[in-house]
Amino acid sequence: MTASPPAIDFNKISAGYRGGITLRDISLCIRSGQIVGISGANGSGKTTLLRVIQGLLPPIGGSAEVLGMKLAAGNHKKIRRATACVFQTLNTDPRMPVIAREVVMMGRYGILGLFKHPRRQDHRAVQRALERVDAIHLAERPFGQLSGGEQQRINLARALAQEPRLLLLDEPTTFLDSESQQRVRNIVRNAHKEIGLTTLVVSHDYEMLTELCERIVVMKQGRLAEERRCSM
Repeated sequence: MTASPPAIDFNKISAGYRGGITLRDISLCIRSGQIVGISGANGSGKTTLLRVIQGLLPPIGGSAEVLGMKLAAGNHKKIRRATACVFQTLNTDPRMPVIAREVVMMGRYGILGLFKHPRRQDHRAVQRALERVDAIHLAERPFGQLSGGEQQRINLARALAQEPRLLLLDEPTTFLDSESQQRVRNIVRNAHKEIGLTTLVVSHDYEMLTELCERIVVMKQGRLAEERRCSM
């Protein structure tokens, strides 16, 4: 039986912006189905690493594969379609004229294409995603009027509705109260196991990462400083 390729396989990747190099000689292998934490101080390169994985920031050195595809321009669209992202909660205008179910449906746009009407399978995917995050009762409420924790559950549902293979979470529990943080962690853990995702979680909350992840990669000044195993 042939082993599946790693979900992420970076070999001496460097990347940066006009201001200079942000990532230096990153070698990182993450097996399909793993849940891995990325930790480090502000400016250590955590979010830049996620941008490279998504194909939003091209490497300037090294070689990389994501989901078995070379990280090259011709594959960026395929990689993004199979990759879902959730970021930290932000203040949302309570007058935002969209209900929670419509936000979750946005996760289907990459599959549907713009200006196409959702099909039966799209509505089913949205319903399953809402059920996974225990948010059926929020589906018809205005998104802008939900609490921060409720909004983040809807954001997770949007990501899961995409039916991704790779889930990237960038500070997903920042600004949430302790109860909402625990709820988000439980949703991520359960979805990861039940769907068979590969999941990367970027967070300053090291305690949360040790509870949630199999491995934690610690970044410092654009490099991988160390790696730690967790006893889940």
